[in-house]
Amino acid sequence: MANLILGPHNGIRINGTHPRRPKTRRKLLKDSEEKTETTECVPLTVHQKQLQTVQRLNSFPSQLWCVESTQNGQYRITMDNMSDMMTFINALGQMEQNSSLHTHRSGENPTVNSITNVYKYHAATLPYMNFHSELYANAVWKPTVEWPKFSSMLLTLIDDCFHYYMECMNHYYPVMPKKTLLQWYASLEDPSKDPLALSISTFWVRHVLIHHPPATLRHLHDGKILDAIQCKLASLTRDALADCFDVPHPQHILALCILNMTAVIPIAQKALYHTMAVRMALSLDIKPLRHQHTASDREELENRLWWYLFQIDHFLHESRAISSSMLQPSSDNHNALLQLQRPGPCSLDEPEESTGAVVWGNILKIWIMRCRLLKKIVDLDLRDEQGMNLLFNEVTSVIEQWTVELPDYLRPEAVLNTVHGPFAEQCYSINMERCTNLALLLHGFLPRESLTLTVLQKRAVLLMIDNSSELISMRLSVLVFAPCQTWPGDLKRSVELLSQSLRYNDSAIVTRAKLGLIRALRMLRSMAEVRWEDEICIEMITKIELVLLPGHGALETSSSSSMSMDTSEVPESPSRSIKIANNLYEGVMMFDRDLRPRARYYNPIQTQGMGNITFIEEPAHNYS
Repeated sequence: MANLILGPHNGIRINGTHPRRPKTRRKLLKDSEEKTETTECVPLTVHQKQLQTVQRLNSFPSQLWCVESTQNGQYRITMDNMSDMMTFINALGQMEQNSSLHTHRSGENPTVNSITNVYKYHAATLPYMNFHSELYANAVWKPTVEWPKFSSMLLTLIDDCFHYYMECMNHYYPVMPKKTLLQWYASLEDPSKDPLALSISTFWVRHVLIHHPPATLRHLHDGKILDAIQCKLASLTRDALADCFDVPHPQHILALCILNMTAVIPIAQKALYHTMAVRMALSLDIKPLRHQHTASDREELENRLWWYLFQIDHFLHESRAISSSMLQPSSDNHNALLQLQRPGPCSLDEPEESTGAVVWGNILKIWIMRCRLLKKIVDLDLRDEQGMNLLFNEVTSVIEQWTVELPDYLRPEAVLNTVHGPFAEQCYSINMERCTNLALLLHGFLPRESLTLTVLQKRAVLLMIDNSSELISMRLSVLVFAPCQTWPGDLKRSVELLSQSLRYNDSAIVTRAKLGLIRALRMLRSMAEVRWEDEICIEMITKIELVLLPGHGALETSSSSSMSMDTSEVPESPSRSIKIANNLYEGVMMFDRDLRPRARYYNPIQTQGMGNITFIEEPAHNYS
């Protein structure tokens, strides 16, 4: 794509003390200086085939830009600020795409539809904003090192993974009660050949080695070895599943689902494993129970297995790994899903598993309600203030009603009265889900590009910050009595929401967001994952430190976690060049006539999907 440099030579007047501008001939600069009250005026020459489209821009009811026709077939587009320019360019790109693909239906105005989409909510592209982060982490299928002790430690690792899976995880999603799991595991002659045992080990080995390492491995803090162990277990799991892929069995379905919850296989392969699991469930007639159905223990366990399969289907469908849901009812048929009976207690459960089943069922309920409300937000025009107010009230009332319908022992006020242990974990867990889902819904009310907030949007962002900070506080409370329940992926979602709030020029918003980030940073630095240089944790620490502690990096965290660096191996920092690595300043003088660095006046904005465009801003404003 050709470079577009905005300046006086093409109609932009820059007001400032020492404006940076591209090299242009003096005659062109003199001829282009015009007295105007607008900040930016961009004259564009449009091809004859696009004249009708540009003319329609002027009739669109908006105050973001104004289109004026000039002589010689040129048009002058006047806008107020940089955010409006970004919106206008996005609208042009969408119109061009619609024009080239001819996808609009007859009788509709494709131009108006394209521009209207600019004002609709666009969900964040970051997958962890909506789904389990583990599913979307970078696949580490090809480790860079080998661990020679793997064969001798294999059975010990499998035993430990199974033990801590029951102790630390199974009460959250009791697909199989602990009694059933123990009876099954005791019947295995060789766990290293069983697909479910290997799948559990692949999924839980990182948790075990980081938080509950065997005595002989407590000195091990090498993330590369951890990747190698997990990938080797995944390879054994694949081999075991290959021997039974045509043998439908509930344990094989669960093994495929658990393997799909790891980061050691790519998304495409997860879709294949999910297809196998769904076909096995169909052949075994495993289906959800209808509402208010009195179920036997076997029916309840099959119902739990179907809902666990639903979670994977939901994750893969929403991430577009599969084109459509493979279940009936489909994972995007929210009204039908709400009529089904979600997981509940059965007579085989331990007390904490019975509570866990109730928690799980209510978490599924709020997921479905969030997805249904998010559809309404996506279809909403953000300029419709009345519609936004009505939908905002609906969102808050739905979440409030969901909270009221919880059992007394799971409501927010019950947290302070719960004794430490699995019950306290579950009470905190369901309230953290409330914070997460409400924050994600409120995120939908925020403007896509503009930094100007309406009264309603300010309420939404403040409430979003409060819920994100509350989640961090509750996670800190859980770590006091359950240090292994860190779940960095869930924390990353809140950190991202808080970080996004810092872009608004509002002291109340920025202060609250920074206080939440301070809590998150304090917790992250204390996590055992930092010793292992966990990618998610290190990335979050670096991001927060850049905001709160300019000039400091995440390497300081390494020293606080007993890691040292050999300074002799650290390469020297390269000297500053006139041509910065990101090419933003390439071809532009770095100093003005008084030999003052121009970078002190301007902060060019890095954009994605906009081509090679250089934006020149006023010194008095900072739109970054």
